[in-house]
Amino acid sequence: MFDKAHVLEIRKGLRVAVEPMRSTIQSYIPDSPPLMGKHFTRGGGMSHTGRTGWNKAGVKVSIKTSFTKRAQRNESSLVSIVVGGRKGQRGGAALAIADMAGRRGKVKTGGRTKDYPYKGGTRSHALRGQGRGMIENLQGSPSRYVWRGAMVHMITVQRSVMNSLDKIMKDVNQNLQVK
Repeated sequence: MFDKAHVLEIRKGLRVAVEPMRSTIQSYIPDSPPLMGKHFTRGGGMSHTGRTGWNKAGVKVSIKTSFTKRAQRNESSLVSIVVGGRKGQRGGAALAIADMAGRRGKVKTGGRTKDYPYKGGTRSHALRGQGRGMIENLQGSPSRYVWRGAMVHMITVQRSVMNSLDKIMKDVNQNLQVK
């Protein structure tokens, strides 16, 4: 178990190490909507002002460091990447859709959806391959922006954490030898 000063030192080093990762992820997010152009008429795709409309300025990338008791018991990670919409702005939902579309790999192109609640009743709709078309137009594999941006800096972050831990362990060992 580390004392409070050591935990603060590790967190500080970790925050400094993950900052380039955060800015790289932010830079991987395209300025213009990934779904627009000749396939999407009347400003369709993600080129609109609704909830799923594309707005890079409305997306916030933050990397949180966690040193809770649970994290110290190795039950959760020390670093989590959070990408979402800024309060009061659109963009987060569109990014989540574009980033992870096709992750499960099972895209139905025919039949009907399961019934879902709608205006006090239930409803279903026909599947006509729109999902597969969207995924093909996105290009690349799922986690197109976030994970790809994080992996660029993963080894550097791991080294930084290990260096911080080595420094602290050296300090702790030195304090034990003095006593």
